[in-house]
Amino acid sequence: MGRVVAGQMTLSRWRPTTVERHALLGEYNFLVQLVQLDRCFILERIPAPDGREWVLINTHNSAFDAGQLREQQFGYIKEVMTR
Repeated sequence: MGRVVAGQMTLSRWRPTTVERHALLGEYNFLVQLVQLDRCFILERIPAPDGREWVLINTHNSAFDAGQLREQQFGYIKEVMTR
């Protein structure tokens, strides 16, 4: 596969006050893990004009599993959202 430069980005004209990267579960066998990109989500907080804030989540979940990893990943995202 060679060298990979990858990442996640959210583009906006509004500047976030905080940005947090959260790693997501991704347990693959050794060979698959060598070529799989790390899964994560970015949580950003942007102040709104009315004093509240927008909370944005930019996520990169597993796409090629039987659904168990995605279920765990969405469970973690829900946990973070409801804190």
